[in-house]
Amino acid sequence: MAESPDLASVYHLKLKDAYEDPDALKESEEQLVQLLGEVELQLNETYYLVGDEFSMVDVMLIPLLALIELLGLEVDYIVNRPKIAEYWLLVKQRPSYKALIGNLFGLWNIHLLHSPPTAILTTGGLWHGLAHEEVESELSNRISSSTIH
Repeated sequence: MAESPDLASVYHLKLKDAYEDPDALKESEEQLVQLLGEVELQLNETYYLVGDEFSMVDVMLIPLLALIELLGLEVDYIVNRPKIAEYWLLVKQRPSYKALIGNLFGLWNIHLLHSPPTAILTTGGLWHGLAHEEVESELSNRISSSTIH
């Protein structure tokens, strides 16, 4: 989206519309609860989502769990699901998680402390208020200095 700021603006407007539609919010929450229920059942059978080895399926779930935690919703969606809670603790110990996502939480949390919730939800997401160049620079530095495991 950095190369297409107009696309980013359109995307954020759609998000704003979704946040203002109670039916869309309810449907999204129902889908989240259903997904997490399926994940919990699967983790009763396997160590990771598709077996005993970490896979791309796990990579796809991690940002969702990270966002849930970042928003302070882990009690509602992670902690009360014992297998997901155990899985999440395991995933957060991975060097790649620590290098790429875990380290960014500090930056996100600082930003969240200085942004009113309405700004976060209605004007462009978690990075609103930070200069675009600052965000890109910070992400680029952290990604280029990390080793993927």
